[in-house]
Amino acid sequence: MVDELEAKLSKTDRKFKKTEFEKARKFIESAGNANGVDAPVSNTYQVKNTKHERVDVEVKIGKAFVPDPSPAERKGGVCK
Repeated sequence: MVDELEAKLSKTDRKFKKTEFEKARKFIESAGNANGVDAPVSNTYQVKNTKHERVDVEVKIGKAFVPDPSPAERKGGVCK
């Protein structure tokens, strides 16, 4: 999803926010390795030397960044 959002930006904005998108991806990957995060979560990655340029990661309800089930867990519709 981060890649899709980043792709919507202009080439200049993508370059400008590259570090912050990398930080957001790292947070999401870490959350996935920990079996996801429960709402509420709000992380802001501020672009250096700016007041309003940032990348936000928010989870408002439920649980997010849960790893996909393994093929064995999916077999037969069984999902833990």
